Amino acid sequence: HLFKLQIGAHKHWNVYVHSYLEFGEKLAHYRMQQSLVKKNSKGRKLKKDSFPYIEIKDDCMLEGDSLLFTDDENIVHRFVSKKKGSSFKKCHEQILPLLKKDMNDWCNKVYNNACSFNGVYQPKVPDDQSHEFYAFSGFRRAWSMMDLPSKITLLEFMEGTKSLCELSHKEMKERRKKLGKPVHKEEYSNMCFLATYCITILIEGFGFSLDSVINFIKDYDGYKVEWALGSMLYEINGLPWTYKPKEITEDISSIDGIVIKDGGDGKIKIQNVMDLADTNKSYERKKELVMKHFTQFMISGVVLAFIALIIVSIYSIVIYIIRRKDSSLKGHKVEHYGADRE
Repeated sequence: HLFKLQIGAHKHWNVYVHSYLEFGEKLAHYRMQQSLVKKNSKGRKLKKDSFPYIEIKDDCMLEGDSLLFTDDENIVHRFVSKKKGSSFKKCHEQILPLLKKDMNDWCNKVYNNACSFNGVYQPKVPDDQSHEFYAFSGFRRAWSMMDLPSKITLLEFMEGTKSLCELSHKEMKERRKKLGKPVHKEEYSNMCFLATYCITILIEGFGFSLDSVINFIKDYDGYKVEWALGSMLYEINGLPWTYKPKEITEDISSIDGIVIKDGGDGKIKIQNVMDLADTNKSYERKKELVMKHFTQFMISGVVLAFIALIIVSIYSIVIYIIRRKDSSLKGHKVEHYGADRE
């Protein structure tokens, strides 16, 4: 999972990268619901059109909430909250098996316990507060419903999660309205699950501690940090640059995700990193010029081939007509010669 990132000819970094497929919030939620269906359907004969729907208790569901769920066999189930509503502790117990920590046995043996979850190698997360970590997307949406500062410890995030899980569906709706509707209407119902999943994957998945400090932000210096930016960096990294070491004024000491920090109190901003791509403009211009000339050459070749085909076709037709005419004249002379002899 080591990704060697090089932007320009004089700067390069080693970056750890891994994409956890099936562990996004939506698919993780679906897998949890599917496991609850399987657990509650043992010994039952279910039909696709059965009504009333079989009710399934969900410890992550807010008090007073319910939803219909269609399983892998197209059977509809009705998820409902428990009488006392959701519970952080019990919701966490429902979520933890989703990480598939039991798959880590081989990984831990080979990499000396340097593994995250689902059997994936991951270097240990630094716990000396020398690095800054930033959380976006679903992590930020869960945080946005807690009414907390953007820079907090995971202990504070966990306490905020417990508070969210204690709310009823109606109270969560009112909180969303009070906070300026930071999440979509269909999202606040799953807020106990989302926040609990976030804290579970951060601590028991990636290996952060409750003392770890996380910055929950929407973007960095006006730039959204999402897959499109990562894809762009990947493509730039594939350009034909040669590493030429030289003296660098900044003391590049660490990389915190996508944020590059120097040895002082300043930061190299993301737009500066992106601007480094401009050093390759001359290469792009040359590439475009070569492609332009190649296209023109190909078009000219096709046109010449078409003209040659027409000329050959006309020549063949003329030869055919001449040969037919010669054959006709020879036959006529033989016929007259025979008549004279008689």
